[in-house]
Amino acid sequence: MTDMKLFSRSTIALLSIFLSLWTTTLVSAKHAPNTKCNVYDLLEDCKDTVIDISKGDEKTVGDLDKFLIDECREMSGLLVAKCLMKYLCINHGEKAVEEVKECVQTVCPLAKRLPPKLCHK
Repeated sequence: MTDMKLFSRSTIALLSIFLSLWTTTLVSAKHAPNTKCNVYDLLEDCKDTVIDISKGDEKTVGDLDKFLIDECREMSGLLVAKCLMKYLCINHGEKAVEEVKECVQTVCPLAKRLPPKLCHK
């Protein structure tokens, strides 16, 4: 009977250690290359990235929330990065894409596969 209690306590201790490590991994794996990124990740992590300064106004990625959610919410990974970049090319040009590129690649590591120049003249 004593061996059984010892086994149970050991098992519970190991399970609690495993559970805490697993939970920590989930929390810190938000931008791991094998996780999908989505439009909400981009809007949260890149919201302060300036994409346009014209006529004294400053526009950021966060200002694009309605469009991005409407157009890109079903996408993830490389597709959501392309969706944002396409919008930026059409409405703000290559300079805006360059400003946002680093943040997008941090949130969506697969975005590193995008070509160096995304906007076509």
